[in-house]
Order: sequence, then C-alpha cells, then structure tokens
Amino acid sequence: MDQDYISGGDLQKWRSLLFSMTEDKHFIKASRIKKELITLLICFIAAFGLNIFSIVKDKTGWNELADQLDIVLLVAILLYVLVLMFRLFAWGINRLFSK
Repeated sequence: MDQDYISGGDLQKWRSLLFSMTEDKHFIKASRIKKELITLLICFIAAFGLNIFSIVKDKTGWNELADQLDIVLLVAILLYVLVLMFRLFAWGINRLFSK
C-alpha cells in the first residue's frame, strides 16, 4: 500500500534538514555585497567618464550621454569583469606563495 503523505517523524526530519541547509555558512555576507556594488559603481563611473571624454574630444552633442547609456553599461560590466579577473588572479598568486 503506497502512502501519499509524509508521517510526522519524517516531516520533522525534512524540516531539520531544510533548516540546516539554510543556516549554511556559505552565504555572501552583506559587507561583501556592499564592496562588490561599490566596485561596480566605480566601474560605471569610469565608463561614464570615458563617455564624457569622448563627447568632449569628438565635439558631439551632450544628448549622447543618454543615447549611449546602454553602451556605457556594457563597458561598465566589461570593466567589472576585468577587475574581477585581475582580483582572482592576484588572490591565486597570493594564495600560492603564502604557503
């Protein structure tokens, strides 16, 4: 006879398993999220600055600030990925030689 329900003891086991998984220590801390958001903001400001530089250099209209915002976002994400790769490389080298 198949049972389509979970007995009380099994339910307690599943609850304890679920809560032990959610209390895992592999969550990203708020301080790390804040640091990464600040890094992304700095990358966006740098990309925005490059856009302003190109507007001044090419003597185009200031409406390019809004028109090229999607490109600025892509450049900011690209800068963030490059910074992330550099940080991972530096972390790996540091970890390799610290032992």
